[in-house]
Amino acid sequence: MLTFLKNARLESKMFLKRIFQMKKVKQTIEWGLISRKLNNKLTEQEERQFERWLSASEKNRQYFRQAQAYHQKQVEDLDLDLVPDTTVGFMQKLNHRNKVRTLYRNFRVAAAIVLPLMLVGGTYWYYQNSKTNDEQLAEQTPIATIRTKATLITTNGAELDLSASGVDLTDSIAGIHIVNDSLQGLSYPKEAETTLTAFNTLITPRGGEYKLTLADGTQVWLNCESELHYPVAFNGDVRKVSLKGEAFFDVTKSTKPFIVETEDVNVRVLGTRFNVSAYRDEDAVKTTLTRGLVNVESKLVNGSLVEVSLKPGDQAEYLRSDAQLLRQTVDTTLYVGWIDGYFRFEGQTLDQVMRNLSRWYDVDYHISAGVDRQKRLFGKLNRQDDFDIIMGMVSKIAGTSFERDGNQVKVSPKK
Repeated sequence: MLTFLKNARLESKMFLKRIFQMKKVKQTIEWGLISRKLNNKLTEQEERQFERWLSASEKNRQYFRQAQAYHQKQVEDLDLDLVPDTTVGFMQKLNHRNKVRTLYRNFRVAAAIVLPLMLVGGTYWYYQNSKTNDEQLAEQTPIATIRTKATLITTNGAELDLSASGVDLTDSIAGIHIVNDSLQGLSYPKEAETTLTAFNTLITPRGGEYKLTLADGTQVWLNCESELHYPVAFNGDVRKVSLKGEAFFDVTKSTKPFIVETEDVNVRVLGTRFNVSAYRDEDAVKTTLTRGLVNVESKLVNGSLVEVSLKPGDQAEYLRSDAQLLRQTVDTTLYVGWIDGYFRFEGQTLDQVMRNLSRWYDVDYHISAGVDRQKRLFGKLNRQDDFDIIMGMVSKIAGTSFERDGNQVKVSPKK
């Protein structure tokens, strides 16, 4: 294992040297300079050189921000699952999570050795698996990773693009002002004085997400390709919203029940934190609880109602195929990690992973014959990484290759 890590470190240095010599990158910099910057060891002359490189392009600034993020992680946060390697033995460990965790505990010091590899954020895996040349890599248009975008439909049917942050919006029928902020998202006035039954709808496209604070102070994180329909003020005996897609709720405690309606299940709470995933192209609706207590209700094939109660760490899963409602204990981080900027996979099939990625990166994918669509994948990936980096990692784990033409992605058997 230590020999592998030493070889990997040497190989990563060679890779870094080459990637910074790409022919079409106009402004280059040595990796050693970035490393010394991260450790506050630049000379005055090197500082000027670094600032010139940093100001040359947004791509350079984005790369350095990513390097900073990885540099600031504690050794305990590093996953050996993401250490690049081509040996059959190590790839087998990726499919046996418990063995990986044992290795992780025994080799924390070894993990520190491969930190420079982590600083490239998975680019190494993509490079190792890609058959394109340096010029093609430089020319390939990256898929955007800045994703706070949504559309607000007000009571009178007006559709407002929320990309212009910092602008006050008005629902003319309800007579209320709505604040749109780049960090806090939409915020509705608390205890809005309106007796009208006025509803707004927030819609995120593929590749978008948005945060919303409802009139009662409840915070909602709406995932990509999702829709939330809600009142501008909660005037009745219940607080009720309707969801299509996925959202995480941090519900303000109140004597009024808070109800999330989906096509298949209703979730009823008083004050709690939970995630609901109700995408139509998935086989199940999943409600995952991180704090408090919730009741999940669904209708069976015979028309009768069934209800399960959840405690923190529980998940209610409604199976659409036979209208079953099941309860199970889960690792909640696998289902709510998206609000912290991560994909978490532990046993999801390649097909499920690709559906998840296609929503977030707004791509269409095709899995060729000969690829095991049911292969189980494990890993933790940064949602802000470029799509090609993410797909490089997925391909490495799944034993596949991929080609991208704009937003069309083809997954094929490994060449």
